[in-house]
Amino acid sequence: MAEAKRKLKTFIKKHQTCCFCSRNPTETRDHVPPKSVFLSRRFPDEFVFPACKTCNEGTSYYDQIFSIIGLIFGFQENNIPEEDKQRAFRGIINNTPRELKDPLTEFFTNCKTFDERTGYPAFEINHKLKTTLNKISRKIAKAIYYKCNGRPISRSSIVSSKLISNAQFNDRSVTELYNLFDVKNVSKINNTYSPQFIYSISKISYTNAYAVLFQIHKAFAFLCILSEDGKKVTKAPFEWYDMQERLVCND
Repeated sequence: MAEAKRKLKTFIKKHQTCCFCSRNPTETRDHVPPKSVFLSRRFPDEFVFPACKTCNEGTSYYDQIFSIIGLIFGFQENNIPEEDKQRAFRGIINNTPRELKDPLTEFFTNCKTFDERTGYPAFEINHKLKTTLNKISRKIAKAIYYKCNGRPISRSSIVSSKLISNAQFNDRSVTELYNLFDVKNVSKINNTYSPQFIYSISKISYTNAYAVLFQIHKAFAFLCILSEDGKKVTKAPFEWYDMQERLVCND
């Protein structure tokens, strides 16, 4: 316990401002993306970020839903051992929020793990789930920005995000997004079976904005735009949120 407190104190001294709201002093360390979204608990140890308690604890419920949906898409790889699948399925059901328990139980018990035509998980992501997933994706984008720039994004920034669902996700759509925002410098976090977390961040030409593109497992990708001067990027007609997660622009 004393060692943990010492490490936290050292961490706070080095990272003094929450990288998610860019306002409050650091009080905790936050694992982003959530550790629970990674198969076999193979999460990247270096993805720990400074956070105030509000930003850390305030997304716990949304982290859980994000991880559950992410794990479902993680089972797209057919070479994952059946024993690992069943163990993870049980864990997902046991930790599922009430509103997701029935559809997920039906999803697993009816063996609709994959759509025979597309090969993607046969699970519908409704508007409410998309809102939750996009909320966590904006948090992940801020973390990636911090990791690559060594500082929180400015307080005046606005952030937008777009879920690229399993129905939309393919090599062509991702290539088009890369080209549209001139995204480079792709990094990968791998596990035994496949890449679990792939991310990229690039400055958008002629703007004070960054494009962050990341993928959690297969068929689960997000495009996020972080505008440092609070100005919308015309190429990204999404919903925009300020650093306190308040909706500021809705195109």
